[in-house]
Amino acid sequence: MRTLRACLLSALCLTSATAKYLVSYNASAGDDPSILGLLNVNGWNRDDWPKGQGQNNSLYFKTATDPEGVPAAHVHKSAHFTRAEYHMLKDKTVVDMTYYVGYRVRFDAVDYQTFVWQWKNYDGSTIEADNVPAVLTFRKDGDDSDYHTIVLQANPSAKAGDARVVWSQELTMGKTYTFGLVVNTSQKGGYIQLYFDGALATMTDASGQKTKKLAGNFFPGGKSANSSPKIGLYGNGLNNKGAAACDLYIYNVIVGTTLANIADIPGVVNE
Repeated sequence: MRTLRACLLSALCLTSATAKYLVSYNASAGDDPSILGLLNVNGWNRDDWPKGQGQNNSLYFKTATDPEGVPAAHVHKSAHFTRAEYHMLKDKTVVDMTYYVGYRVRFDAVDYQTFVWQWKNYDGSTIEADNVPAVLTFRKDGDDSDYHTIVLQANPSAKAGDARVVWSQELTMGKTYTFGLVVNTSQKGGYIQLYFDGALATMTDASGQKTKKLAGNFFPGGKSANSSPKIGLYGNGLNNKGAAACDLYIYNVIVGTTLANIADIPGVVNE
């Protein structure tokens, strides 16, 4: 009887912990990345991945270890391969909601315009004007030496040609960082916020003003499931001529509806 009760309590605790978040991945717990959502893969120079073919040495997103032996999802794409990312909350996002996405990650190799997090638009009536309302991507460093500067590019107006870099930070390859993205999907009161290594980042709006809450419409069209987050690696290099090989390691991911949710990943929110 005691054994049965203990089992029931353990199951209840597990269910409660799982239900606490919309999405949760913890490499140290042995989680399979498939719990993140739908795997999206593209092969050589944007080619469709052959139907029924699994991941291979040229392109994968799988739980393994980082170079120091720490459990992590190793995301890899060889040179000229385009995409290895998970689409989270597919067909589940709604208008007038605030979504919180937190993750701890290490970048070992990236290339120009490598997307590592997207808030992607799937609304057919607005996608041409605003394909990706917000994205974390890599650009050229200030000294032109490499592409290790990560930027948050956003399109608050949801109009064609208005996407702009609102925040940037040069990173060190092989070092672990944390990110927290906050996206409110209201059509009139929407906004985005960024936490970098625990601190709420200061962004620059279209008028040049500094802000820690960038107002805008990040849910173009205003219908359910219009936009949702993706995480991993995507990109085809400078002038779309094929990217160099890219590698990153993801230790934790949480998607929730409160700041406290993503604060459960150490270092994401220090306030």
